[in-house]
Order: sequence, then structure tokens, then C-alpha cells
Amino acid sequence: MEVFAVNPIGARAGDRVVLKMDTLSFLKGTFLVYMFPILLLVGGAALGEWISISSNQPSPLPSVLFGFGGLALGLILMKRIANRLAERDDYRPRIARVIGREPR
Repeated sequence: MEVFAVNPIGARAGDRVVLKMDTLSFLKGTFLVYMFPILLLVGGAALGEWISISSNQPSPLPSVLFGFGGLALGLILMKRIANRLAERDDYRPRIARVIGREPR
């Protein structure tokens, strides 16, 4: 597997390494990727339901439209935020140690 990582120990290309990542950064990234779009989906569907009920014309259409709109917004925002976080070293894995060197 190949991944971009911070290399504070000077590992070389082809080395087998152990990667480390801060737990808090990992959990924030996981929340952003999995939960954020789902929360906006549910929030959009709830908003659509509220609009439907308050307009005295009960219909599932506003819930569906606002739900998918919330999901789309969540995915777009997730991508933007993830790209911004990916530029920061504290959200990248770090090379902890070399466990094997490729013969040269």
C-alpha cells in the first residue's frame, strides 16, 4: 500500500515502515467522512418534513428533496474540508520506524 506520510526519520523509497497517526486526528477524519454527510442527510429530511407539515400539505417529497440536498451538501463540504485538512501535517500519518530496508 502506498500513502503520503510525514518522514521525520529519513526513510527511503522502498523501505518497509511502521506508520503512526494521532488518535484525535484519526477520529476527526473518520467523523468527517462517515458521520457529517449522514447528519446533513437526516437534518435535511427533518427540515423537509417540518416544511411539509407546516404547509398543511403532507407529502414525502420535501423530505426526500431536502434529505438528498443535505447529503449532497455534506459530501461537498466533506471534500472541501478534507482537502484543507490533508495539507496539515497533524492529519497525515508519520513514519515511526523502519522495519526493513530494500537491498540496493
